[in-house]
Amino acid sequence: MLLAIDAGNTQTVVGLGLHLRSEAKIRVRQPLKSLTYALAPSDTAGVVRDIIAEELNVKDVIETKDATNLAKKTVQVDARKAGPRLGAKVQEIIKAAKAGQFEEREGKIILLGEQLTPDEAKVVYTTAEGKNISSDRGCVVSLDTTVTDELRLEGCARELIRAIQALRKNAGLEFTDTITLHLKGADDVLAAHGDLLLRETRSILGENAGREEKIDLEGRKVTVRLEKHAE
Repeated sequence: MLLAIDAGNTQTVVGLGLHLRSEAKIRVRQPLKSLTYALAPSDTAGVVRDIIAEELNVKDVIETKDATNLAKKTVQVDARKAGPRLGAKVQEIIKAAKAGQFEEREGKIILLGEQLTPDEAKVVYTTAEGKNISSDRGCVVSLDTTVTDELRLEGCARELIRAIQALRKNAGLEFTDTITLHLKGADDVLAAHGDLLLRETRSILGENAGREEKIDLEGRKVTVRLEKHAE
């Protein structure tokens, strides 16, 4: 049986992942190892993992069925909404919510025998400081923001590719043109991802008479010269 796919779920996971990237100040061009997500228990539709991986630039997209594997599940009671109906009991209900003394039945929140409406209470997810967790309407996302040396070099390669493509465009070169490329100050990137960089920029390494440009790559200056390759 094929699992139904909900585009909204995919967009929600991507949005939460982008929020976590922004909080961690990690640009999307920097690859990351993995993202783990849990959909709301009542949600029977799936997500398009390939889209999530592409939009968030992560190597692996992992699903967990239980959001409590990622974060602690608690209930947040809105006293202003619940107070008029529950009176003085609302304070006891708030204490019970903070203590985790709640039940969920068919999507409804039960506290001290009282069934609270969605306006009065909602499930939220909290985690320890330093953990990269975000949630929205029962969907919980955890992003591994550890940038290893291997991932850092790949990110540098992607940044160089972007910069070289911009220089190609500024030089009036066509997309199909092969260029002769000279790089100085990026030997580690070339050693790790030279094939990718040359393929994506349609380049052949070599000396050339192109204009010298400086690119800021993670605080270091990389010298770039390029010109159309002479056949």
